[in-house]
Amino acid sequence: MKLTVALLLTLALVASTCQAIETNRKAPTLPAEWVKVKKAVNDDTEVIVTLTLRQQNLDELKQIASDVSEPTHSKYGQHLTMKQVHALTKPTEETYQIINTWFDESGAAITNIESLQGGSVLRLTMSAKDVKVLFKTTVSYVQLKGTKEMKIRAGDITIPSKVAKEISAIFGLHGLPLPKQSKFIALKSSGGGSPAKVTPTVIGKTYNASDRRGTAGKASRQAVGEYQGQDALDTDTASFFKQYVPNAKQGDEKLFKVVGTNDQGSSGVEAALDVEYIMGVAPGVLTEFWGYQQQDFCGDLQKFSQKILDTEDAPNVFSISYGWQGELSQLGCQDSEVQAVDVNFQKLAARGVSMIIASGDTGAAWTPGHPEPKDCAKAEPGVSFDGTGKEEITGASSEQDCCLYASERNYTGWTFDKGFLFFNKCYGFKTVTGQHKNNSKASSGMIKNPGPLPDGQLFPSWPASSPWVTAVGATRFINQDPSQAEQASDQFGSGGGFSKDFDRTNATWQETHVSGYLKLADKLPPTWAFTASGRATPDVSALGEGFMVVSGGQSQPVGGTSASTPLFAGLVSLLNDVRVSKGKKPMGFLNPFIYSNPQAFTDVTVGNNAIDRSGFPAKYGFQCTKGWDPVSGMGTPKFGALLEAAMK
Repeated sequence: MKLTVALLLTLALVASTCQAIETNRKAPTLPAEWVKVKKAVNDDTEVIVTLTLRQQNLDELKQIASDVSEPTHSKYGQHLTMKQVHALTKPTEETYQIINTWFDESGAAITNIESLQGGSVLRLTMSAKDVKVLFKTTVSYVQLKGTKEMKIRAGDITIPSKVAKEISAIFGLHGLPLPKQSKFIALKSSGGGSPAKVTPTVIGKTYNASDRRGTAGKASRQAVGEYQGQDALDTDTASFFKQYVPNAKQGDEKLFKVVGTNDQGSSGVEAALDVEYIMGVAPGVLTEFWGYQQQDFCGDLQKFSQKILDTEDAPNVFSISYGWQGELSQLGCQDSEVQAVDVNFQKLAARGVSMIIASGDTGAAWTPGHPEPKDCAKAEPGVSFDGTGKEEITGASSEQDCCLYASERNYTGWTFDKGFLFFNKCYGFKTVTGQHKNNSKASSGMIKNPGPLPDGQLFPSWPASSPWVTAVGATRFINQDPSQAEQASDQFGSGGGFSKDFDRTNATWQETHVSGYLKLADKLPPTWAFTASGRATPDVSALGEGFMVVSGGQSQPVGGTSASTPLFAGLVSLLNDVRVSKGKKPMGFLNPFIYSNPQAFTDVTVGNNAIDRSGFPAKYGFQCTKGWDPVSGMGTPKFGALLEAAMK
């Protein structure tokens, strides 16, 4: 009996200890543009928190998404239904039990729990007071400097470790909007001259898609995804069609459906550009407007992709002109949230939805950092090196200077000879073959990692850098002449590069092209500035300067990869329209098709993306070259060749 009691006490202690084990998740660092304010958050303020639960069969999901998207695979086009995706990835009953026990024992009052994505996502509505209780956190307001814009933001959160294992991501506690970025309403490119005026007519002639229109009705639809308070006025779209789409039929200018919001009180240039060009390039294709305006970019993407996944008959093509080229922590995004959104993109690939996303307008997005100085402390006094490739380096006034200057020139060793007053001498050696002692004030040292100091990083745009979406870069006409070929945009930098968040094991369709580029390309940035094994963007490109847009009743030229993206999306919808009318499935996730059909694209070999958002030169970037490159991707579309390949 005593043994039994002792055993029970031991088990109770273990259980109590397990319940006490907690996991702390740090809040992302608040960006410098935001400040915490003294205004208190009322306890009864409503807060919506979204939990993405640990899902099953994600490896199987990935394989299915790959198989149904590969044109040579026997399962090509055999996309899953909404119910099949939900059933495949639904969490286990144990996961639900653990989460429900946590809710019950936390003491928090959750006003509403909404089950989404077949139970993979829970959306909780609760008060700020109960957020503090459930997540053992603080809640405060943060404000964007120089504005009245405020957001509710939690501090670090703490949840039971057993619960933490069942939650893959938490949205709604730390998210921030994209930093304000104006569209390019400019009259000149850095190469000189005003951008050629681009309209649907010009696009049709350039890409051999003139007089094409959709006829398949609801079976082949397209949509734009809008965020950041962007809305498109119906009156602007009507005016655009009247001015720039001469062959349109009555009703082509009308949106088929609005999901979320599309306020008709004001016009956003971005939304106007997206709507007018996806519809203008593909008149007759039914178009939907999906607007999500939480001002939390990661949260908006989650809610947006979740809504598509919870729609049985979703549009076949989505165009997204938004993204961020920088540290995602600046948006309050954590790695777990990025990965959760990426899983949703995998699901959409399995569903056969084409996600087409702008590659960014900041070129390779060189972002300076704060390098650690090289360790030059191990200099040998009284020693001079001998070697090959010796060069005298001017300007060094100390051993540290000599080491740094020699390193920047890719030397492996250095010798500093201190002279009288300012008559010092510094030598760099490509190869050190020996050394000798002398009686002078010389000292020498080896350099472990020769080359420039790692003083920054290049950033591709996310979510375009996801391996499950198609990223679109931007071009312009050479000499701004529509009769000539295209080059990379220089009014702004066509976004492109290599992801540090996703490697190419999930993008095998591009491996041959990208590895070939890395082997042969000239003038690559330093190896420390980018992750050469990362998912590479863009995948394709299209015209992106001088698009005539009607916004607020006024016509104006606008540019950006956010112009190229709805253009390309419209062309994909025309491909789908023909396929569906012939009894075939929609194109679905496009990248395996794109990289296996280089003949369907015009190679862009002129230009680079060592260009910032304003068109000024940047320190580092990539060059256009023959074949795929991180500026223009596989090139610009040839609609006829694309259609021929798509109909095989």
